[in-house]
Amino acid sequence: MEVRIARIRQTGQAAVLLAAGLAATLLATPPAVAQVAQTPKPRTVLAALSERVPETSFQDVPLDMAIAWVADTAGINIAVRWADLEARGVERDKPVSIKSRNIRIYQVLQMILREAGGADVPLGFRIENDLLTISTADQVDIEMVVKAYDVSDLLVRVRRFTPPTVDLAAVGQGQRTGVLTNPNEGRTPDEVPADDPSGLIRLITRVVEPDTWSVNGGRGTIEAFGSQIVVWNTVTVHQRLGGPVAGVHVETAR
Repeated sequence: MEVRIARIRQTGQAAVLLAAGLAATLLATPPAVAQVAQTPKPRTVLAALSERVPETSFQDVPLDMAIAWVADTAGINIAVRWADLEARGVERDKPVSIKSRNIRIYQVLQMILREAGGADVPLGFRIENDLLTISTADQVDIEMVVKAYDVSDLLVRVRRFTPPTVDLAAVGQGQRTGVLTNPNEGRTPDEVPADDPSGLIRLITRVVEPDTWSVNGGRGTIEAFGSQIVVWNTVTVHQRLGGPVAGVHVETAR
């Protein structure tokens, strides 16, 4: 009986020691959540196209295969509006020949589109969300967008001063006082209103995609509103003006 009791006591002590060791192990182990790796944020299409390729060499490669190479190399989704291209005489099997070294993927894509369309059929692409769409230049940039731009820093404000006068007769007589008269002394000069933005508007319509503005036969409009200009034009025009349209990017291979 005493032996049995001793064994029970030994078993109880072992269980206590085992439980204490297990508790210490659990306390020493960091929480599982701390060991979970963060999922890397996927790259944008523009970021993928900005990667450089050491060398590119196509010799009479069909257009659709060249575009597939861009999609595979950049790891992006590309949709081609073949109906738009074929309506302008650009077929899927049109041979493309380019050769380049150490340039970005989007530059390779521009070379491919420029080679395929030539001078007569400018092509382009539009990036929206995670999809790059290829079509003719007029189709990828057909959407009209309105944006307002603050141009107050470009409109100069000047102060109106009356120039001082010099009494030449007094100078000739050797006088030292009363020679110079300052009509601005003792008064605050009038502030001239800000320059009319029409000059800036004329500059923009002549330099930034001129053919797109209504004054030149296009559809786009630009109007002054206080110290702002309000522009209604294509995404490309807004990109040129420094006002990118959220979630959309357009490039034409001209």
